[in-house]
Amino acid sequence: MARLQLDELDRHDIADAFKGKLYAFTPVITKHGAGLGVAVANEQGYSPVPFHMANSPYYNDMQTLANQLNTSMLGLDENTAWEIVCSTMRRGTANVKG
Repeated sequence: MARLQLDELDRHDIADAFKGKLYAFTPVITKHGAGLGVAVANEQGYSPVPFHMANSPYYNDMQTLANQLNTSMLGLDENTAWEIVCSTMRRGTANVKG
């Protein structure tokens, strides 16, 4: 069954794990369907959010959830979130402000 939101405890655990870092949520594809990842600005790769916390058979569901979390939880607009995510895939640093 799909889980299309993070509960308050999950949000708190993720915020604690990435405290002091500029990060954004991003949708990811797993062997079980779509899930969420956390991309930290200018760090290669991403950290997966445990699949039981948020998942769906549909990538678009996780894209919507990532956008919602980036806005409501992190205060990021969509462009800033994508700059953070893209910074994990290239050399150099992103020009993003926290």
